[in-house]
Amino acid sequence: MITNLLSIVAALSLVETGNDDRVVGTRGELSRWQLMSYVRKVYPGRDWSNPNAVRPVVITELTKRATHFRQHTHRWPTAAEYSLLWHCPNRVSRPSHDDRDYATRVVNLATGGAL
Repeated sequence: MITNLLSIVAALSLVETGNDDRVVGTRGELSRWQLMSYVRKVYPGRDWSNPNAVRPVVITELTKRATHFRQHTHRWPTAAEYSLLWHCPNRVSRPSHDDRDYATRVVNLATGGAL
């Protein structure tokens, strides 16, 4: 696994919403990390506007997705693949141009670069 998952999680929130906990996505995504309803249902009773309550959910979900990725590829995801596991988990192996741009922004932020 990557050594600093927290830096990826922080970068995801910046790219997704600019760290705005009030953003509601077009498909009902909530929180600065834009969690889909199917993810939120697994963790009932959370205050989705509180990043301290949501961050552990994001870490748990990314860890689950990374473990699944590893079972199929026999390796842990790269930082870019972690971002794709969050943004478009069904397209990690065939990301679109926009998906690759998204991953690049996340990785640049996570490693101290710019958007």
